[in-house]
Amino acid sequence: MAEHLILALDDSAGSDAAVDWVISRSDTHELDLELTIVKEVVRMPHGGRMPLSSTPYEEYLHRVAARITASRPLLATRLVVREGHPARALIAASDRTGLIVLGSSHPGALVGLVNGTVPLQVAGRSRCPVVVVPAGNATPSGRVVCGWTDDGTADAAVEFAAREARSSDEPLHLVHAWRVPVLGGAAVPPLGVAEFALDEVAALAAASVEDAARSVRAAHPGLVVTTEVATGSAATAIAEAGRDASLVVVGSHGRTALGGLLLGSVSHDVLLALPAPVAVVPAPEPITVLPEILDEDL
Repeated sequence: MAEHLILALDDSAGSDAAVDWVISRSDTHELDLELTIVKEVVRMPHGGRMPLSSTPYEEYLHRVAARITASRPLLATRLVVREGHPARALIAASDRTGLIVLGSSHPGALVGLVNGTVPLQVAGRSRCPVVVVPAGNATPSGRVVCGWTDDGTADAAVEFAAREARSSDEPLHLVHAWRVPVLGGAAVPPLGVAEFALDEVAALAAASVEDAARSVRAAHPGLVVTTEVATGSAATAIAEAGRDASLVVVGSHGRTALGGLLLGSVSHDVLLALPAPVAVVPAPEPITVLPEILDEDL
């Protein structure tokens, strides 16, 4: 069955990289491809809306479609001009697609519309996985890197990463990080495990992620799965491991109402680093918040 993929565009260097990433994906996936661009509404002081022509948006989509057809003649595309706020429009579309792909022109310093805050917003509230591709990405072959935690919240992300690794015939690398708590300036064992030395805690962490790797190998025979345990920031460990990756996968725990952030801190920070194309996979049951908070976020 073809994968319904929405490629969200904005005529930027990030979008160019996202187009290349989708073209490459078409070599390993049967795609039902939709090209979309969001025409923002200009609201007038009296409450009306200024009508804007869709023609430039449509012409841009046709140019992108022609570029894709020249490279992959058998890959059909559907062109859709949406209207409204870019993040809201894409979040609404996430109910009816399997994957959303968009680009960022500012890896390491996400700012702007589709170039910046929109990927954070969409990834945090999308009901389907979202891939953010940095400008200049060469889509290298390498490995798929996935952040793993021992609380079950990464299960969906690990399964997505395993399928991606199999489809691209690449190894899967699971990264797990744990922090050494600091008390009075000195590192101390985590609460509840004070009887263990820190090296024993590290061994337990390594054993846990290796158990997860064995489960993935059993579910995906033939897939090469490696593991890594780091001490400190999970986002830093994932970003460092992802610098030689074709894809980095992280899970989203849903969203919180604090500070208007739409992602868990790890997913948020990995997207800010953007060491490679990053896939954010939503938890099966995202956290719900009050509607007025959602409106304020956007």
